[in-house]
Amino acid sequence: MKWKKRQAQQRNKDRRAAVLVFRNSSTAARGLSRALDLEKKKMQKINIKMVIAFACALYFLVASIIIHFLRPELSFLSEPLSRFAVGEFLMVLTIGLIAIGICEILIGLNVGLARIGSLLLILAGISVIIIGLMKMDIGETVTIGGQIHVWAALSEFTCFPIAVFLIARKIESGTFKTYSLITSLLTISLLGLILLLFNNKSVHVFGLIQKINILAITAWLLANSGSKLIVGNTVKEK
Repeated sequence: MKWKKRQAQQRNKDRRAAVLVFRNSSTAARGLSRALDLEKKKMQKINIKMVIAFACALYFLVASIIIHFLRPELSFLSEPLSRFAVGEFLMVLTIGLIAIGICEILIGLNVGLARIGSLLLILAGISVIIIGLMKMDIGETVTIGGQIHVWAALSEFTCFPIAVFLIARKIESGTFKTYSLITSLLTISLLGLILLLFNNKSVHVFGLIQKINILAITAWLLANSGSKLIVGNTVKEK
């Protein structure tokens, strides 16, 4: 009789121990699940800087297209894009130029990029903002603001390809590294053409060459900022 009583007590102890282990395991599992969910939320946090950068680049692209419909009297092939920021509807593109400058600055400030490449990209962004604020000279008129505009444009078109090349060197092998290197080579080549055609009045494709260059720059900025809209979805860097 005593043996049966002891056996029943032992079974009760075993049941209580099993229940306690189950409860502890459940608590630990819930804690681990919460920790994983919290870590996942942290990794998927929206990168506000890159959202702003992407929106700025997108606005500039849309503004650059729309302005050609608003100013049909200006030649798409021969007139540089800056010409569309002088005169009627000038604010459409002026805001766009300032926006794309902000985009370059924000990407340049983004953590993890090549240090010199970042500085050059920030300088390129400042140059574009100056381009937007200082209007180009029209006709034979020469002004200080117009000369500043020209030098700022040269700074942008020179700094950008060098910055992208230096940034690409810090990116691990992959599609975006290849794309960045191609963009750098393309934009530096187009800069050479722009310099050759700058004072050549007989060639009427200066505006087209410049706009292809600007399109290549804008596409890279959209791709870079777009790939980093969510923290954790970033391009792997060395």
